Amino acid sequence: MTPERLHALENAILEARTSRAPWYVHAKFLISALDAADDQDEEAELLAASRRASGLSIQILKRYISVLRRTRDAAAVAALKVENLLSPVFNAQEVAIRLFERAPEQGLQSLKDLAERRVTLVTLRERLADAPSIGSPGERSRLVMQQAKSLKRDLMESALSASAELIWGSGAKAQLRVRLLYFGIKGLEVIGADGSIVAGVDLLTPDIRQNRDYLANSISRPLTIAPFFQKFYLAFAPVASEDIVGRSIDLLKWLQYDWIGVLTVDRDGRVTVAREPSGDPTPNLVNRYEALKRKFAATRRPG
Repeated sequence: MTPERLHALENAILEARTSRAPWYVHAKFLISALDAADDQDEEAELLAASRRASGLSIQILKRYISVLRRTRDAAAVAALKVENLLSPVFNAQEVAIRLFERAPEQGLQSLKDLAERRVTLVTLRERLADAPSIGSPGERSRLVMQQAKSLKRDLMESALSASAELIWGSGAKAQLRVRLLYFGIKGLEVIGADGSIVAGVDLLTPDIRQNRDYLANSISRPLTIAPFFQKFYLAFAPVASEDIVGRSIDLLKWLQYDWIGVLTVDRDGRVTVAREPSGDPTPNLVNRYEALKRKFAATRRPG
């Protein structure tokens, strides 16, 4: 490691200390430096330099790093900006992120409340004490992912409902599609001003760690139900990478599935049409959609 890199980190941490910047500023500088480190020896040097500049113990600095990284993960899976979940009160932030890992929906609200100074450390500790105890890290991860998908879908449903008339014309409204056996991805129906179904939408919510493989694992289901709609859309959550959106468009072009469009929803709920649909579905199964719902609604057994 060059002396210049160490000196730059020490100066950044010292300036943060002098200006009494909050804990996450220290953590941000440290994470950036550690992510660029080549090995554990360099990491140890960086931590030692940060200890000297900050006057804090290495144990405290490691807690700062851990909590900021976990808060970034929480923001990413909930499709929010991390700035909206950060509080300058470190002890309270640490309790809130632990709550998120046990009860994601309550924890996310607590992180928001804390960032807006609407909750105290005492209240957060009470919420954590009442939260369900989750055994293994694997169980915690699965729970967080389930809740995160629900939160992202809620954002997407709200955004698409608000944008329905802009995308599908005056009087259009988007509503949840009945859950169908064999078509597990959550979706919407778009109802036109005349009461007919004018489009279908599947809500695609990859996790940030799934982006590379998500399309290969998930694309078959929306493509199977798409011929039952005159126009169909793949709608991607905010965490979907540009790569996965681009690859989905390339795939649709190659398949010549022209009637399938692509939408993206950003963290602020803005909807962008990344690919406009055109032409008719192939095969055209539009007139069989109501029969499909009657036969395969999840409350019935197929037969």
